[in-house]
Amino acid sequence: MIGYGSQGHGQSLNARDQGLKVIVGVRKGGESWKQAQEDGWVEGETLFDIPEAINRGTIIMNLLSDAAQSHTWPEIKPLITKGKTLYFAHGFSVVYKEDVSGSRVSPDELSLM
Repeated sequence: MIGYGSQGHGQSLNARDQGLKVIVGVRKGGESWKQAQEDGWVEGETLFDIPEAINRGTIIMNLLSDAAQSHTWPEIKPLITKGKTLYFAHGFSVVYKEDVSGSRVSPDELSLM
């Protein structure tokens, strides 16, 4: 799960409570990082900075705010490699055709949900 705001907080806890193996990726030292630790996410085990969480995950749920999605896409885009699935719970700022085509993965190899 990328982000620990209104979407990431609820979906991360729900998935963990249902027995799924979940890791959370947020900006280290930020308010969301502190909240995640208070909720039991452990640095280096289930809590990582965003690039490390994406590298470790296979299903990447981008649950950042729309503004943050636009801002962080250049950092996230090259980390979405073959075999990963990119999932959005919302994403008014996402433009698939132009943003995905320049990634290291061709659009036909990238799974989007």
